[in-house]
Amino acid sequence: MTAPGEIEASADYALLPRAARGDVDALRQLAVSGITLFRTNDDPFALMEGLTFARLAAAIGDESDAGLLFNALGCVSDLAHEHPDQAFWADNADAEMLAIASRLADAGAKDAEHVLLGLSTATSPRAALLARELADAMPLMGGIV
Repeated sequence: MTAPGEIEASADYALLPRAARGDVDALRQLAVSGITLFRTNDDPFALMEGLTFARLAAAIGDESDAGLLFNALGCVSDLAHEHPDQAFWADNADAEMLAIASRLADAGAKDAEHVLLGLSTATSPRAALLARELADAMPLMGGIV
C-alpha cells in the first residue's frame, strides 16, 4: 500500500517492457511518474528518470509529448536555479527548452512563439547559444521535423 502522494512503484516496473519496445503511452506514464515523484517527494532522481522517458516519448510522440518534455526540463531548470553552483545544469535545461520552443514555433505550434519569446529574455547568453546548436541537431520532436 502506498502513502498519500506516492506512486505505486510496481506499476512503473510493469510499464518498462512496453516502454522498451517504444510504446509511447508507457513512456508518457513513466515520464509523468518521475515528474510527479519529484514534485510530491522532492526526489531529483525520479525527475532525472522521468526526463529520460519524456525525451524518448517526445522523439516518437506528438506535440503533447514535446510539452511533457518541456515540463520535465522546467523542473530541472527550477531545481538547478535554486543552487548557484548548478548554473551549468540550469543553462543546459534552459537551452533545451529554448530549442524545443524554437522547433515548435517553426512548425507553427500554437503558443510556442510566445513561450519562445519569454524564455529568450530569461535565459543566459550561454543557454541561448547552446539552444541554437540543440535545435539544429534535435531529431523529431513531438512529430515535428
